[in-house]
Amino acid sequence: MTMLQFKKKVKMSFAEAVKKAFEGCVGEEKGLSPRELFLRVYGVDVDSIGIFEKKYYWDVILKMLHKYRKEGTMFVINKGKVLFVLKTQEESDAFRKRIDGTIKALRITQDKADEWVKGKKWGKFE
Repeated sequence: MTMLQFKKKVKMSFAEAVKKAFEGCVGEEKGLSPRELFLRVYGVDVDSIGIFEKKYYWDVILKMLHKYRKEGTMFVINKGKVLFVLKTQEESDAFRKRIDGTIKALRITQDKADEWVKGKKWGKFE
């Protein structure tokens, strides 16, 4: 087995573990805590590993969730304290409202960047 084949196999096993972890977790009321999700996917408590390992393995979960959302395989909402498979229009509306707030904040940041350049505020760092 080549290294590329090995990496692909490992990635697929993580992807399947993430998908399996969400079985029965449809709707916010049946959601998982991040700690429970980590335990279901990796079989270890999040506090039993180091901070860098924790970050790496959590990022793998997030990448799998992004992949599934992009493919349309599974739409998971992450509300910080709970993660769940989207079920109702109310959950979708709440998600949309949160995303709209994020977009608004990003537009404000864009405006601040333009003001920074127009005001030549960078000059004090030369």
